[in-house]
Amino acid sequence: MSWFTSSATTALKDNISVLTSDVSHVNEHISALQEQVDSLQEKITELEKLIKQKQRTETKSESSTDRSVTQLYYDGSLYQGEMKDYVPHGYGIMCHGNGTRYAGWWKNGLYHGKGTMYHPYYPAFHAKWDQHTIHGEGWYEGHEIVMYNHSVPIY
Repeated sequence: MSWFTSSATTALKDNISVLTSDVSHVNEHISALQEQVDSLQEKITELEKLIKQKQRTETKSESSTDRSVTQLYYDGSLYQGEMKDYVPHGYGIMCHGNGTRYAGWWKNGLYHGKGTMYHPYYPAFHAKWDQHTIHGEGWYEGHEIVMYNHSVPIY
């Protein structure tokens, strides 16, 4: 029985030694994999930062009013000037299909600020606009100045 116990003990020790060696190799592989995961996580973080920077840059350029564009509309109108969020914003000129033309300042797609309306059959009309209505001074070329309150003349 002693031989069996001694032989079994030796076999168990050998198995423990092999298992210990295997566990050591597994731990090495786990460490190597953890290093790869950490490296990939760093790269993901860098990419997320780059994506956020690009999104901020694109957002700034989309909302910027420093670019001049030419836009043709379905009704035949043609706009040339600054835009913001795909509508006239800043200085620009709109030529309508009926022959009228507005040259002046825009805000969110509406006449806003100093501008002149040209019509093929009337003198040019100079005015200060507030959200597409005349507000303040307005006059036809060659005529006296009239004060307006949201497109209503004030005498």
